[in-house]
Amino acid sequence: MAIKIVPDKDFDLICEYIDEEGMTLIRESLAKEVGLNEDNIEEVDYGNFGGDPDVYLDLISSDKHLFIKEARLQKVIPELQPVAPQKIVKSGNSFLHGWGRPSS
Repeated sequence: MAIKIVPDKDFDLICEYIDEEGMTLIRESLAKEVGLNEDNIEEVDYGNFGGDPDVYLDLISSDKHLFIKEARLQKVIPELQPVAPQKIVKSGNSFLHGWGRPSS
């Protein structure tokens, strides 16, 4: 399986086409060729992604993802370091996290 780092803007674009349950994507030129469009595509009862996909896509968008956990376990990337508690500074009607004075 190939793993690639994708620029944030491209990753965000990919995510526009995918929902949390999964998504089947059809190349636009193929959809036109076979007569599928936005009006009739929802009429297809495809079930729950039946059969094997042409490709698998796993989006890693959180450091809780199994791939990141495995990378840490295999010492490919460093373990998370505990973060020291931060001082909370009240400034006007809001709270600022961190040390020192708020910048003006």
